[in-house]
Amino acid sequence: MEENMEKKETADESVKAEKHVPGAAVKNGEEEGHEKKNSGMAKGFLLGIVFTGIVFGILYYVAGRDAKEALIRKYISEVYLEEVDRETLKEGAYAGMVEALGDPYSTYFSIEEYEQLAQDNAGTYVGIGIVMQQDLDTGLLTIVRCYENAPGILAGICEGDIIYKLNGEKVTADDMTEVSQTIRNSGEEGVHLTLLREGENDYVEVDVAPEEVELPVVAHQMLEDNIGYLAIYEFKESTLHQYQEAFADLEAQGMERIIIDLRNNPGGLMSSVTGILNTILPEGTIVYTLDKNGNRKDYMGSGETPLEIPMVVLTNEYSASASEIFAGAVRDYNIAKLVGTKTYGKGVVQNIFSLDDGTALKLTIANYYSPNGININGEGLEPDVEVELDLTPQEDGTIVDNQLQTAIETVKSMDN
Repeated sequence: MEENMEKKETADESVKAEKHVPGAAVKNGEEEGHEKKNSGMAKGFLLGIVFTGIVFGILYYVAGRDAKEALIRKYISEVYLEEVDRETLKEGAYAGMVEALGDPYSTYFSIEEYEQLAQDNAGTYVGIGIVMQQDLDTGLLTIVRCYENAPGILAGICEGDIIYKLNGEKVTADDMTEVSQTIRNSGEEGVHLTLLREGENDYVEVDVAPEEVELPVVAHQMLEDNIGYLAIYEFKESTLHQYQEAFADLEAQGMERIIIDLRNNPGGLMSSVTGILNTILPEGTIVYTLDKNGNRKDYMGSGETPLEIPMVVLTNEYSASASEIFAGAVRDYNIAKLVGTKTYGKGVVQNIFSLDDGTALKLTIANYYSPNGININGEGLEPDVEVELDLTPQEDGTIVDNQLQTAIETVKSMDN
């Protein structure tokens, strides 16, 4: 056994020595070159086969996919019972592709949907600033809300008015969509409304023209003991300045404590909520995001006007997204307590990508984190003081918002 091993080692050494003998160097070098050349040709040949296979595989896949699509289109065109618009099919295919992601927050927008989204985000629309609905008792088309400083209320329309005629033609609650469209599209000429008003023996005649109306997304009032109450319904482009106006008005009335009501607020624009938080928080991170590649983006607060009075934030299971950014940030900085019930739990951020044909794509692009690094996606924020809403009528028939009452007691107990 040992003898064989010695022979093998010697043979290996003799081969090595032969390759380094002066006379044999050229010969052996040529042989080595031929070996490398042949090896390179073999590798190139194999790579060519692999590359060709990949190309044919891709072409086969694409052809197969296109063939399947063509076959589906063929069946729809030839045997489907109803008429089909080709553009509608294409739009449906795009929407279906995004829907297949299984992400409830990613969406494909048609041109019309994208235009409506832009209008919704702006917090404005063209109209006269009224909200109509069918009265459940009378079945009549009734005005249930008039926005402040909008054309409707300025023309003399009041909440509770019944729309009896539009431009001389009788209307009912079934015509609500048509009435709304006619008003919006009437331009500078406007419309003539014939209204029924409780306490009036005659019809009330009103001429009104549509304008761009800013939707109220903030409401406020002064409560007992100089407690300011400020409700934010959504975080739109118009929310920041409406919030600033409401806050300034409460300050002018002597506000010493504040309750921010975010119940049923579904969220909205990151720029809107960070803009408001910038007026409240000390200097530092308001919120930060992390994308799929681990890239971090911080939204910073200047700390120029930090809140110096006690704050309570009201939340419930419908407080989501930007509302949770707000609630998480003020609690992380220890400037507020949360009262109510656990929030929705949407801790992801979407971005909207405009496409060349006027359509758009909204995709989830990152997780967001509170200043202390908390992501609440699928979890929500637990309140500091938990209280379920109970709107059971009192003995005198009045209904008390027990969550708001708890918020009042909580903010009173907080030190400046």
